[in-house]
This record gives sequence, C-alpha cells and structure tokens, in this order.
Amino acid sequence: SRPAQTTCAAGCGFFGREETEWYCSKCYREKKQRESSPPAAPQAAPADEAGTLTLAGATGAGGADGPPAKRVQKKRTRCLECNKKIGLTGLECRCGFVFCSAHRYPDQHSCDFDYKAHDKAILAKRNQKVDGNGGLVDKM
Repeated sequence: SRPAQTTCAAGCGFFGREETEWYCSKCYREKKQRESSPPAAPQAAPADEAGTLTLAGATGAGGADGPPAKRVQKKRTRCLECNKKIGLTGLECRCGFVFCSAHRYPDQHSCDFDYKAHDKAILAKRNQKVDGNGGLVDKM
C-alpha cells in the first residue's frame, strides 16, 4: 500500500499514518469530531477583537429570516474599527458606536446612519408650507 511516510490525506502538509487513515493527528481528530457531532443550529458567535457581538450565520443583506442582527459594541473604551484604546477621547458617532480620532468620520468607518433622511426630516420640520396669503398650510 502506501510508504511509511506520506503526507496527510487532508493536504495540510504534515505526515499521516496508517493508524489514522493517512491523516495527521490534528486532521484525524477534526474528522472524528465532524463525524460524531450532528450539525447544530446557529449560535451566538464569540466577540471579535473589537468587542462586537454578531450572530453566526447571519447574512448581511437580511435573508428570508428577516433583518440582519444589529451589532453591539461591548468595549466602549476601544475604537470599533482599529480596537485602539481611546479612554476619554473617544467620539461617539450618530450610528451609536465609539471611535478613535482617526475613525470618527462616517467615511472612515462603515456608518449605517442615514444622514440624508435625518436632514430631510429636520428641513421638513423647520420649513413649513406657506399659502399665498402668508398663513401656514396644515398637513393632511
């Protein structure tokens, strides 16, 4: 059959043995775990290094299950983008997250706040319609 030293059947670059079906020890252990455990439902993923928590398997475009899960910033003493320690100099964006001075602008981080709709609502509130006689028109 195979010679005494052959590479792992998974192609990881380590040597496999006949006792482990020509897998290395790590790939053999992972293979056994996959075979023994049934596929589980999506669970909450661990927080990434910036301290945000998202759901595993959530799609960014809001699939058939509904809208995507909103990110939550756990460590508000660190920048969400670069994980830099910000302390008291952190700046909170309108999207609700805290950033360092380099990522404070909406184009420097992926800001999901709708500035256009927000400003339109302010203009509509401040600039009420006026009829030809100088009186305000009631909105119906």
